[in-house]
Amino acid sequence: MSMGRIILVSLVFVAIFATGVITGAFVMLSVVKHRAQKNTPPPAIAVPFNPQMLRRFAEQLDLTREQREQLRPIIMQYAEEFRVLRRENDSAIQRMGEDVDKVLTPDQRVKLEKLKDEQRIRVLEQREKVRRFLLDRNRNGEQPAPPPSPPPAPAPAGTSTQPAY
Repeated sequence: MSMGRIILVSLVFVAIFATGVITGAFVMLSVVKHRAQKNTPPPAIAVPFNPQMLRRFAEQLDLTREQREQLRPIIMQYAEEFRVLRRENDSAIQRMGEDVDKVLTPDQRVKLEKLKDEQRIRVLEQREKVRRFLLDRNRNGEQPAPPPSPPPAPAPAGTSTQPAY
């Protein structure tokens, strides 16, 4: 194979790789924007309030059968309360956003959307770090130090500092 052909093949592979990276970035941004438009939060990674939580308590706290039976209705009751509160919170955040939009100029709305997109990306990146940390911990069977969290970015005026879940 001639040197020119090797370089050409190498360039084709680099171009294919770069195209994949660019396409992946656009797909990720598209998903983030689509979720924002539909007002659907990304999946939460918080500790679930359900039978998994009870199972984790049972394993880590050496609960008796009687304690598990007593905790089951408590956990399920609060799980429902948290679901209701979350729906109310999401509704309040949406109404606040609509009211804020009425005050902003079109240019300010564009800037705010950009800030929201950047925040969503930071939240997704942080969730990915936590997911990898949890996977590593489960694989190794040990308790490594938690990943360092970046300092919180200042929230734009008129927006909530709580991430969307």
